[in-house]
Amino acid sequence: MFRGLAALFGSGLIFHPLVLLGIVSGSVEFFKLDNEQIWQLYQNWRFYALVVLAAAVWALTLGRTYQEDGITPDWGHMTGVAAGGAVMLLISNFCVIMFWYLISF
Repeated sequence: MFRGLAALFGSGLIFHPLVLLGIVSGSVEFFKLDNEQIWQLYQNWRFYALVVLAAAVWALTLGRTYQEDGITPDWGHMTGVAAGGAVMLLISNFCVIMFWYLISF
């Protein structure tokens, strides 16, 4: 387990803004909601829309990339970055909740 955490810190993945957002939101969900509320949250489409919105905002502001001319935004690449960021946020959120359950029992 400690080697896995060391690998996350060594690769820098844990410092990605969307992963940090997933860690913080997963911790808040674990400590503020009970099991049934967390289950209902993961079944609600608005939760997933919020995740996609957060990833899209990040991709359009901080993760913006441009084509070779340096003027035109690379919309295809930014769409991929937003999709990958949404997946990273969801996975980190879920894994943090499972981590806290593991520690608490």
